[in-house]
Formats: sequence, C-alpha cells, structure tokens
Amino acid sequence: MFHERVPRVAALGGILTLLAVAPAFAQATYPEEGRYRERGPILYVDGGGFSVLRDVTQEGLDFKTGYNVGGGLGYQFNRYLAIRASFNYARAELQTSSGAPAAPDPYGLRSRNFGKYFYGGDFQIRYPSRIGLAPYVVLGGGAVTVDMPSDTRVKDFTKPAGKVGAGLGYTFPGSGASVFAEYDGWVYKWDNNSLLDPTVANRDRTQWDSTWSAGVRYVF
Repeated sequence: MFHERVPRVAALGGILTLLAVAPAFAQATYPEEGRYRERGPILYVDGGGFSVLRDVTQEGLDFKTGYNVGGGLGYQFNRYLAIRASFNYARAELQTSSGAPAAPDPYGLRSRNFGKYFYGGDFQIRYPSRIGLAPYVVLGGGAVTVDMPSDTRVKDFTKPAGKVGAGLGYTFPGSGASVFAEYDGWVYKWDNNSLLDPTVANRDRTQWDSTWSAGVRYVF
C-alpha cells in the first residue's frame, strides 16, 4: 500500500512546486491590447485518441488505438506562460502486435480493455499571434495509474511519469474562449507485475504512450 501512495504524493508535490515557482517565471509584463483575455484562471476539457508507441512485453503484445478524455485547471500569467493541473483517462485493448506470432498469455489478458489515468501538472509556453492563433509547447510530469482488468491476477500499479507535448490554439476575439488541438506523450516505467511470465517478459520496461486531443479552453 505504501509504495502505491508514494507516486501520488510525489505527483501532488510536483504540482505544488510548479505553483510555487511559476510566479518567478511570469514577472515580466506585456502591454494589454484588449483583443484577448491574457490573464486569469483557466478551465479546459478535451478528448481524442490514445496509442502506445512501444510493445509493453517484447513478446508480441501491445495495445490497439484507443481513446482519451480529460481536462484541467490552471492560471494564465501572461500571453506566453500558463501553468496547468491536468487529468486524463485513456482506454485501450491489449492485442497481439501486428506481424508477431501469438505471445504466451498465461493471465488471459489478450483482447481485454485496460484503463490508464494520468494526473499531474505542466507549464504551457505559448506564442500567440495577432490573428488569434497560438502554437505552444507543454512540459511537465505527474503519475500514471494502470487499471488492470479486475478479474485477473495482475494488480493495478502507479508509476511516476514525465509529460511533453505541443499544440495549436485559436482564441476568439474579445473573449476568453479558445479551441485547441494538442499532442502529448507520457513516459513511465511498466511495473514488475508483467503481462507475461516474469522470466521472459521485460521488467520495468520504459513505456511511451501518446494522446492526441481537441478541446475548448476558457480564461476567466
């Protein structure tokens, strides 16, 4: 129980640290043009696809393309910098990798759906234009919880995770409302509780998961 709580505590600590240090990055001020709302609390929601970029077992098992939904809260300090606390839920089905022979499946997990939860914080660095378009990058971290099928012998686990992403937003003139498209990657270690016999499967294998989403965002 203790080792499952540690990543959650670390993720919360990371978010609080971001909130503490962000004002130091946002001290510079920029002229208000009155065209867009550039400071204030943020609320956003999004959803789209989910995929795993690496075979989790090295034995021919990976995940089909799935879906993700999420959202978060944050604060826009100026037109360039925001900080966000985010949450995403992704779901995908385990399958035999394309072109690979059928891998051993002693736990009966093939064709079963897995849930993955990401929660953490990030910096969003934007470069808005006068026409309302704003390309941006995202850098942060948190934790990923993998929710195994409940009627199996394989336990859920939580691991620290890094997050990196990029996107493009459009803000409507004279409003705090915007739409955006974003691509994110999660990087974390798979747990020792492998999908296969631990003697043949890779323990603590680094995973690369990705989400691509469209959403709406509002600065109050």
